[in-house]
Amino acid sequence: MKAASLTASLLAARRNAAPSAARPPGETSGTVQFLPKPPRERERAGEDTIRVSLRMRSERHLRLRLAAAHLGRSNHALMLAAVDHYIDHILPPLMAGHCACLERGRMPTGSCTAFGFGRTRPDQPQ
Repeated sequence: MKAASLTASLLAARRNAAPSAARPPGETSGTVQFLPKPPRERERAGEDTIRVSLRMRSERHLRLRLAAAHLGRSNHALMLAAVDHYIDHILPPLMAGHCACLERGRMPTGSCTAFGFGRTRPDQPQ
């Protein structure tokens, strides 16, 4: 494709230059249509919600984002589903019934040896 040549008829003197079409301020020349965003899956943070941080390499993060996009879910929702699946289906056979607290729907009791792992219990002196 050949470009048009620049001729003197296309040039204007600096004092006589004007826009080619007068438009009101703020009006655009093209049509812009904003599409509504789909509703996001969000869990409202309550008193029983704990923030967890996870570090991962960029390659793994890209795979997470791609998987979430293919499933139409957020990264957060996909990570929660993965943790729930692991705890409900993968961990029980590995534990071989050593911890009833890991059974689906049960809350840990004070008799669980792992209940206070990583933090001090309120009833224990520090």
